[in-house]
Amino acid sequence: MSAEIVYLETPIQAAKFFVQFREGDTSLLAFDTETTGLNVRNGEAVPRIIQFSWRPWEVAVVVNVPDKGEGEDDWRARFIEGMVGLADEIVGHNTKFDLHAMYTFGYDWVEKPHHDTMWSARLFDERTSAKLKDLAVRYLDVDAADSQKELKAAMRKGEWDWETVPIEYLIEYAGNDAIITGQLHDYLYPHIEYAYEAYAREQRLTPILFRMERTGLNIDLELLEKTTIEYTANHASLSKKLQAFKPGFNPNSPAQIKAILAERGVVVADTRAATLQALNDEFVTVLLEYRTVQKTLSTYLRPWSELTKATGRLHPWFNQLGTKTGRFSSSDPNLQNITRGHVLRDMIIAAPGYKIVVADWNQMELRLYAHYANDE
Repeated sequence: MSAEIVYLETPIQAAKFFVQFREGDTSLLAFDTETTGLNVRNGEAVPRIIQFSWRPWEVAVVVNVPDKGEGEDDWRARFIEGMVGLADEIVGHNTKFDLHAMYTFGYDWVEKPHHDTMWSARLFDERTSAKLKDLAVRYLDVDAADSQKELKAAMRKGEWDWETVPIEYLIEYAGNDAIITGQLHDYLYPHIEYAYEAYAREQRLTPILFRMERTGLNIDLELLEKTTIEYTANHASLSKKLQAFKPGFNPNSPAQIKAILAERGVVVADTRAATLQALNDEFVTVLLEYRTVQKTLSTYLRPWSELTKATGRLHPWFNQLGTKTGRFSSSDPNLQNITRGHVLRDMIIAAPGYKIVVADWNQMELRLYAHYANDE
């Protein structure tokens, strides 16, 4: 990419580009952040740098993000707020992530008119990858993989993570992302005119989801700890029982499971749960129970214990266009596939003075189809 990418180190530099933006096209400001990690919803991961670009997407500026809680009289904070304040609208790729990151340091842009190239890409073609670099290749014929590969190689060599990698290694990578985001918006948004109503709905929903994610879910930490201990002990007991059938047995190996079953006179085509549940065998009974306990531990209990350390609450992502059909999904952790009656549901509790209300639409998709088809 032939673009000017500048790392701002002085207020004079910042003033130059602020004036350039002010005297140019302020209708849209593309932005992106590089953070210390991915868990930005609870403030655990924070922004290191923010990068801006604006039409005609020929320049990007990168600047360190100061924590406004430690004082707002920092030229970088004034520059960042000034740029966003000048812009009519902002655009990001997975914008809600960056809004969370900046909010932790006191930059509240949740109500700022915004766009998201992830939405426009999904509404344009739900089959495409949502990754920024993939979309750049597909729609812009721009391969930004080189800067990403160079950064990853430097991080491996220096044994750095996103929190410790020196800023100079991030500049080109970061600036390119801001430029690509702006270019991608200008390409995709005019192509989804048929879906502007749906797109606007996602825009209105972002502040609501942001607050839901930021607030999080209150968790019964005592019950979580107690259940984790119980499941861990049960897991060890079941592992011991499985080893009694075959010392050194790996319960995660389909080949070894088939071999043990063959020794017991049972031949199976696969080791999926549905196949094994049809068998009346002591080994299979123990194995299936082991799998259930292991999944609960690895998918829920241990991750929940880790994710609640910072605030005592769970802060999942609520993904607006998380599926190809446009339905919601949740992640980190996924709260949409916990079966009814599971002990995990008992861990999600109301805060003192509040109650949890459960509501669900009955056959909503079919009712919507009938409505739009004028079918009485």
